[in-house]
Amino acid sequence: MNAHRMTPPTLRTFSATVVICGLLLGSLWAKDKAPEPANKPPRIVMIVPLGIARGVTAKVIIRGVALDSATEVHATAEGTDIPIQIKSKGKAEVIKDAPPEKMGDTQVEVELKIPVDSSANEAAITVTTPNGTSEPHSLRLFDPADLTVEKEPNGAFATAQEVTASTTVQGSISPENDVDVVKITGKAGQKVSAEIFAARLGSALDSLLTLYDEQGHAVATNDDSETADSAIRLSLPHDGVYFLSLTDANGKGGVMFPYLLRINLK
Repeated sequence: MNAHRMTPPTLRTFSATVVICGLLLGSLWAKDKAPEPANKPPRIVMIVPLGIARGVTAKVIIRGVALDSATEVHATAEGTDIPIQIKSKGKAEVIKDAPPEKMGDTQVEVELKIPVDSSANEAAITVTTPNGTSEPHSLRLFDPADLTVEKEPNGAFATAQEVTASTTVQGSISPENDVDVVKITGKAGQKVSAEIFAARLGSALDSLLTLYDEQGHAVATNDDSETADSAIRLSLPHDGVYFLSLTDANGKGGVMFPYLLRINLK
């Protein structure tokens, strides 16, 4: 006669209880976990650069959510359609400690040219995918003579980029702890206005703007103005050279930290 080894009743009961508990917990976990949307609608977070010159063929990167299946990108300026061509699309560089739904994880690279005689100050950009069309996102437009592209190295007074009295600097704070310095020359009593356009256009930049005199003394500094972007407005205390220093208030930087710095000196 064959002998059969019997499992003690207490062990059988314990094993069954563990299995049942595991199944119940798995079921509850599945119910609590929010399902991932299968068909996310496209959403634009930011366009890099934040602004371009009219009359110049420009390549821009549209960053956002669910843009990698883009079938069409549409641009209008004052109601006029602007020809635009998709050059590439796919996943975007993921930003450390930045939630994809806020900073985007997909992108579309496009090429466009705004007519040089256009009077529009901005273009409205939308992206269409099989799951819908995004809300319009603004791309700032400038006269070619009114837009200055940032040139590195410009991280110190000695290497500061000299600009004219009134211009908009197109740049970015990259890498982390980057500092961009712009040099201007003014006279006592002249009114200077320096304003950052970044966060309001989707940039991750938390700008910190400081105006120094030629001796390196801080004349004015600003983190947030009426918006999350920095702004300095004052009358210059004396004739001479001044430096505008821009950095991220938290020492961050990268591809998601572009800016426009509008400078007026009257």
